[in-house]
Amino acid sequence: MLSTVRDYIAWLYWPRRFFSMRGKQSWLKVPGWETLAFIDQPGELEAVRKQTGDMFLGGQGNTFLGMVLGSQSVFLLDHDRHKMARRILAPPLSHTLSRQFQPVIDDIIAEELPKLSVNRNINIGTWSRYLTMRILGKMVLGLERKEDIDRLFRKFEATTGLLANIVSYCSYFWEDRRLTPGGYAAYLVRQIDREIYSVIHPARESYRDNPEADLPPVLLALIRGQKEYQYDDGFIRDNLVSLLAAGYDTTGCALSWSLFWAGKETGIFARFCRAWRKGDEKPLKAFRDEVLRYCPPVEILPRRIDPEKVSEARSVIPSVSEAFNQAGEQGPMVCPFVHRAHHNPDIYQNPDRFDPQRFLQHSHRVQEYFPFGTGRRICVGMHYGKLIMDRVLGTLADRNMAMKIRKRRFQPVRRNVSIWPAFFLYGRAWKDKERKQGECQSPAG
Repeated sequence: MLSTVRDYIAWLYWPRRFFSMRGKQSWLKVPGWETLAFIDQPGELEAVRKQTGDMFLGGQGNTFLGMVLGSQSVFLLDHDRHKMARRILAPPLSHTLSRQFQPVIDDIIAEELPKLSVNRNINIGTWSRYLTMRILGKMVLGLERKEDIDRLFRKFEATTGLLANIVSYCSYFWEDRRLTPGGYAAYLVRQIDREIYSVIHPARESYRDNPEADLPPVLLALIRGQKEYQYDDGFIRDNLVSLLAAGYDTTGCALSWSLFWAGKETGIFARFCRAWRKGDEKPLKAFRDEVLRYCPPVEILPRRIDPEKVSEARSVIPSVSEAFNQAGEQGPMVCPFVHRAHHNPDIYQNPDRFDPQRFLQHSHRVQEYFPFGTGRRICVGMHYGKLIMDRVLGTLADRNMAMKIRKRRFQPVRRNVSIWPAFFLYGRAWKDKERKQGECQSPAG
């Protein structure tokens, strides 16, 4: 009993104990949610990747996100409906179109960076999430006014904060019951809905009056697709909320880790800053890739087994047979373990060492490196996520700045579904007025 409670609390808030490849735990029963089967070996990861969408269902695996994202979210759909949602969302989130937004992203970073470089430490996680929300609010909803962004940000913060850890991983709270955490979460979601529908309705009227109306690409694609695919406004709402919630949380998380490692490994970051200013972008992008290897924002990718294929799934992933024994007829939730795969010593030499150089020397297969997911369920907004990380790191390099953080110990914690450097990581961007132009020395301490 004590072990179950200890594991449950660790899973909710301090999941590092499950990360280790040494003496690794192959399964975990999370009370109120699921029995999880962790897989991390390349062969099994590749088998699950190839059969996700058929034998392993990502949409049903993400049901625990349904209270916020909604049942018609691309994250919760499977089969033809999932393909349809991706057909609509992928073009406006493509690599090419994301690059067209780079000037907008740069302007927002320039406005927010002074908050990070004041003469006092600030909460890096909050700063990263707010910056990402400003960018996504503009690109997804077309929001310009600061008060609109602030209001939306506060509501998402309340919905995806530490209380959400309990609500997300306990099915008892998925229903809207009075005087429960689930009831409060549903109330907060209704607040978000009012904001989202206040954008959808006038945007659709604007499109009816003028099909060439200047609307954000994602919103325009969802409104255009409504006539062709015959979905209701709930589908538009669910996918707008999904892009905002998942994007601001995971990209904000990845950005926080980037700033954490920039402050922890000051020498490496300084060296890559110099290369960036000389016109070589590869080292700083390798820094970003190593951040995502060492600290993927989402550590597992839950997959529900098709009820008719449980026995077949058992033969595909034999390493977790004990999890099948514990889970019963429906089988466990199969979870490719991103963090473990990224720290596999058979693939990465010295995996617990932060070494961006590895991404300048080698490329990796999809079953070895997949911070944004893989296959049919790969993150639809990954191009924006990488672009935001690159532009923040590049801006720090351009301005000859380094990071100073208060905590340098690697101590990951869970905030809802993502893994963060700390509950409260404080630091600031630092500039030495005495150093020579072109140097990128880092602060002491």
